[in-house]
Amino acid sequence: MLSVAMLTVTACGKKKEVEVTPEPVEVVVSKNEVEEEPAEIPEVKEEVEVSANATAGTLSDDLYSFQISIGGKVLSVPTTYAQFMELGFEPKTDTDKTSLEEGLEPNAYTFSVYHAKGEAEIGVSFINFGENVMPAKECIIGEIEISPFELDEALMQEDITLPKGIKYGVSTLEDVKAAYGEPSEIFEGDLYTKMTYEYDIYNTIEIMVGTEEKVITQISVRNFVPLESEAGQTESEEVSDEIPEIVTKYVAPTEMGKSLSDFTVEFDGDLYKLPAPVSEFVKNGWEIQENNSDMAIVARGYGKVTLMRNNQTVDFYVDSYSDTKTGVQNCFISEVDSSLGSSPIVIKVPEGIYMGMSEADFQNCIKGIENVDVDTSSKYSDYYTVELDGQILNSVDISIDKKKKIVQSINVKHGKGAEDSLLK
Repeated sequence: MLSVAMLTVTACGKKKEVEVTPEPVEVVVSKNEVEEEPAEIPEVKEEVEVSANATAGTLSDDLYSFQISIGGKVLSVPTTYAQFMELGFEPKTDTDKTSLEEGLEPNAYTFSVYHAKGEAEIGVSFINFGENVMPAKECIIGEIEISPFELDEALMQEDITLPKGIKYGVSTLEDVKAAYGEPSEIFEGDLYTKMTYEYDIYNTIEIMVGTEEKVITQISVRNFVPLESEAGQTESEEVSDEIPEIVTKYVAPTEMGKSLSDFTVEFDGDLYKLPAPVSEFVKNGWEIQENNSDMAIVARGYGKVTLMRNNQTVDFYVDSYSDTKTGVQNCFISEVDSSLGSSPIVIKVPEGIYMGMSEADFQNCIKGIENVDVDTSSKYSDYYTVELDGQILNSVDISIDKKKKIVQSINVKHGKGAEDSLLK
């Protein structure tokens, strides 16, 4: 299976990432002895063939050009998969071949997909800057990784070179510092020293020097920026008119469910089963306020919609379950709430619970309900949380006004497994 991580973005409707910085892991390197005296920085004496996305006829002297020469050809990261394939590498395993075909969500990137040429092996990571789910191989390569467990003779034959002539398997730690200066970060372990040169958080060059080898044993060039020349890799105004299939699978309930776990809710007099498409609210007379809504949501993205009916305005966060960019009306609302203190909209849920009911009647309703957590620490309200299906992201939250002794507010959310529930 293709593993992905999500980028942090600021634009509306795009996936967010939980950035994880792994602890340094020591890598087993070769125990073969090499000369300990620093070698001179080799010079690039011949011009190398340059792929179409390279910025110069020869390998740049600028580390932050994010160029790398492999087998006599210069690639500038990011690059296309077609340009990478010009190096003569092929997917290493059937799993790697499958990974290339797997759909990659917008603003997501893969872990390394490995390619080999003979005994030489290189990893590449793909990133999707588009607005639709695309096969990984149709996205751009945002990282090239040379990461064998030990100094690799086959890779040395590829003459892998960074700007200013820094070479895999040849250049030393002193060579690297002489060429690029002190790194942004440095990790010194028992088996290796890793130097990180950081232009920005997703734009880095990492160079690892083995403790015993005294030369570069690993290289990573990562530059997560769009290729403006690539169709589908930048934002567009195009939105599919097609109603996503998953929207057509939604069935509006005709009666209130028997259990809170049914996720049925009566919102302002109309029944919904969460998650519910925005279009269902529109059918019931709610109008989308375009000026305050994200009218188009990228594939598998999220956004906000503002709805209005009878002079009442409500805001909802919405999720897209579509593989293509779609209109907000085709996205899903998974959480609804209301409070008597700020809105006349009444929410009712299964078990006979509704806003405005007496505290005594509410207590009778929850007697047989499991997983009820109560917080009475507030001076003004008691808060009840019913966790559904053992998932903290699925719950009904109810507040009781201590003075009026009535149900003041209700919040219903179906976060975990919301999309899957539509397919059952």
